[in-house]
Amino acid sequence: MAPSLPKVDPLTIWLSIKEIKLEALIDTGSTYSIISGSVFKDLQKGKGFYVNSLNTRTQAMTANGTYMNFQKQIKLHFKILHLSWTFPFFVSDSLPVAVVLGLDFVDHSKMVINAAQRKITFSFDTTLIINQFQDQSTQPNIEPTHTAPTLGENLNTKQKHILKNLLQQYPDTITPCLGKTNLISYTIRITTNKIVRSKPFHYAPPKLKELNSHIKDLLSKGIIRPSDSPYSSPAFLVPKKNGKSRMVVDYRLINKMVELENTPMPTVESAFQYLGKASHFSHLDLVSAYNQIPLDENSKKYTAFVTSTGCYEYNYLPFGLASGGMVLANLLDKVFGDIKFKFLFVYFDDLVVFSNSFNEHVQHLKIVLDRLRDAGLTVSPEKMVVASPRIEFLGHIFHNGKISLIPDRSKPIDSYPTPKNLKQLS
Repeated sequence: MAPSLPKVDPLTIWLSIKEIKLEALIDTGSTYSIISGSVFKDLQKGKGFYVNSLNTRTQAMTANGTYMNFQKQIKLHFKILHLSWTFPFFVSDSLPVAVVLGLDFVDHSKMVINAAQRKITFSFDTTLIINQFQDQSTQPNIEPTHTAPTLGENLNTKQKHILKNLLQQYPDTITPCLGKTNLISYTIRITTNKIVRSKPFHYAPPKLKELNSHIKDLLSKGIIRPSDSPYSSPAFLVPKKNGKSRMVVDYRLINKMVELENTPMPTVESAFQYLGKASHFSHLDLVSAYNQIPLDENSKKYTAFVTSTGCYEYNYLPFGLASGGMVLANLLDKVFGDIKFKFLFVYFDDLVVFSNSFNEHVQHLKIVLDRLRDAGLTVSPEKMVVASPRIEFLGHIFHNGKISLIPDRSKPIDSYPTPKNLKQLS
């Protein structure tokens, strides 16, 4: 007699579609996400979702090896806790459960499943942990652990509601976690075979401890890795305005050998031309923009840096490389090329959406967020300003068609004594 296998409960999670609460099966063996025909009929009583009647029969294999046929696909907006997505589901009359979240949604949402511990989390916010795949109403109300984007002044209640609903659809894009673009992998081209090798800078024990803390963080995030490259550049600390520091690598010797990209760079003057007449602004800042661009495997050796405790190299484009700004500009041209200057101004890692009305601005912002998501890029929620009538950008204030210097920037000019003779004027 064969030994009986222990019973393993399926992995489920609760989600909300409008006022309807449903238990969804998480099935990575299913290629697609599916909703039952009976639930679809209940949803049809309301409005607000797109139904696509398929011209040809679509077939998918489930985890148990059986095939299902679909003739309809619907796009649904749903929530798991405070997170929300708009995602397509096939409709099946033979589905034995209410909802299946398939491999397509698991990949799209960056869901991380720990079946052994009966937990899930999301790679864009690993501090959010959903336990036991139970009804989340039995768990405390979990709010985002990061600072939410700042909404503009003078917005009414309805406008705030519209914006909050929009922003909630992009938890994997508006996050302090690093993204990784799927559009390019940068290859560093070197003009000479000369090997550049530098000695590490020396630091007192407290500063060395601080430097090692940065390295530990970069290693844990997969941004860098230990290296045996023949190349090496020295790493050092740069103070930040908040009193903390960031690690930078002195790539001056490597930069002399790096072949630059032929990409036009943005200018401050062009901002005046395009932003000066708008009435609604949103400011988005890419999270460590360079570190969202993966490097070609052969290029990583050129980014190697050395400290007194070891040698490391970057898996992603590092800050300080001469071609970095041009590589980023090239990437953002691929993402936004056809909408640049129409309603989006791009200046290195800063994105400014500009519009002439609130309704227009919501549409423009959605297009930009969709493109960021499709490109695998993330923006900082803490630095994000949404639908504001004014914006401080590049040392200037843009407000209601007017441009002025930020007061702190103009103070040295305003306080400079008036020249009384030609000598003082020169």
